[in-house]
Amino acid sequence: MDVTVINPFISSLSDVLNNMTDLEYKIDKIHLKTPADNPRNVTGFIDLSAETAKGSLAICFDKAVILQVYEKLLGEIVTEINEEVEDCVGEITNMVCGSAKALLAEQGHQLELSTPTVIIGDTKEIPHFQPKPIIIIPFLTDNGNFHIEVTLKTQ
Repeated sequence: MDVTVINPFISSLSDVLNNMTDLEYKIDKIHLKTPADNPRNVTGFIDLSAETAKGSLAICFDKAVILQVYEKLLGEIVTEINEEVEDCVGEITNMVCGSAKALLAEQGHQLELSTPTVIIGDTKEIPHFQPKPIIIIPFLTDNGNFHIEVTLKTQ
């Protein structure tokens, strides 16, 4: 995988969080996904395709983090993942991919995006495009963690 295609996803998620919330986070060490990587409670997933690339992206949140993000975005306190939180995860996934799509177009990759799917539960497998590798970009907060999983094969 061409690592230059990873940066648009990192900067896009950072832009969404910085512009729409005051969530404080730190990006941890980027690495290849292993069985030791912990699943998260709620995930936004989207397929990515183009003539020059094919892959998928997942944004995976711990429950406490997505509830905090939801509160910061909408000003409503919720204690459980409900339909509105699921919609929020889907919209965040859509915004991140839309922004990354524009940045990747500058690199010559004209991506088409599927409709985001939201996966609830920490035992679910994420249906990434194959072949691997899947890159993990971990984000750490005081309230829990979240990460991006991306696989994008360029041609």
